[in-house]
Amino acid sequence: MTVTTTIDKITKDDLFVPVLRALNDLGGSGRNEEINNHVIEALAFVPDDMVVTYDSGALMVPHKIAWSRSYLREAGLLKS
Repeated sequence: MTVTTTIDKITKDDLFVPVLRALNDLGGSGRNEEINNHVIEALAFVPDDMVVTYDSGALMVPHKIAWSRSYLREAGLLKS
């Protein structure tokens, strides 16, 4: 379901601080699902945001959070 919502305007860069805050809240480490859940809750994504997909079918919110984690890892701010 490709729909235009505000999630379309959020970039991986917008998620850097929420991801780092999630990790802090989780005691410095967490599984991807735990990090995603914290970010989703912190940014108050609504159910409609959670079903938005790219044309490929990938869910947009978890994908953008994953890219954010990737770039933070490349910057040396995350271990893995």
